[in-house]
Amino acid sequence: MTDLQGLFIPLLFILSLVVWYRLFREKQLKPYPPGPTPRPIIGNALDIPLKKAWKKYVEWTKQFNSTLSSIF
Repeated sequence: MTDLQGLFIPLLFILSLVVWYRLFREKQLKPYPPGPTPRPIIGNALDIPLKKAWKKYVEWTKQFNSTLSSIF
């Protein structure tokens, strides 16, 4: 019984995070231009090219039919 209780709280927490993410993520307004889909917590950090970045940015411009912009 104690082992099941030890698993119940973490599973309930993870399930709550998944439900919260799915409900509120879809309702957010999208003020930014189109681009690659961000990942939870780290966003697009893994999508940023380290070499010849301009080639990837040109590819994204064509893929997402958008001009390249930067928001600071």
